[in-house]
Amino acid sequence: MELEIWHLWMLLSIGLFVVEIVTSTFSSLCFGIGSLSAGVLAYANFSISIQLVVFITLSIISIMILKPFLRQKLISKKGVHLSIDTDYIGREAYVMEEINPHKKKGKVIIAGTGKKATTTSGEIIPEGAFVEILDSSEVELTVKEI
Repeated sequence: MELEIWHLWMLLSIGLFVVEIVTSTFSSLCFGIGSLSAGVLAYANFSISIQLVVFITLSIISIMILKPFLRQKLISKKGVHLSIDTDYIGREAYVMEEINPHKKKGKVIIAGTGKKATTTSGEIIPEGAFVEILDSSEVELTVKEI
């Protein structure tokens, strides 16, 4: 059995959807929609130029419509957008990697970003716990378990 052009479009769309699952940037999703549409047209024996135009057009339209919509729906309703310059002190974070100051390891997630964390008292905080941020620097957060 020979691979036809519609097979390639479908394999590309499946690959892009898998990449989307891994990265969650929504860009791969938009290109996957475009390639899926082009694959349907290829199956219906439309010319390659029409397939390419539909792929590019639907990918761009998907990016312009879907990304802002999903960003709006997936960002916290509190409207707190933290950056490096934002003060984290007093906020809660989730421990994604055990915090062990003796081994100099530990990570927390705050506002969707992983940050290195440590404790002042030397206590070990297990993965999955919630912590309060006591001090903040660009490199590391100092936390205590809640």
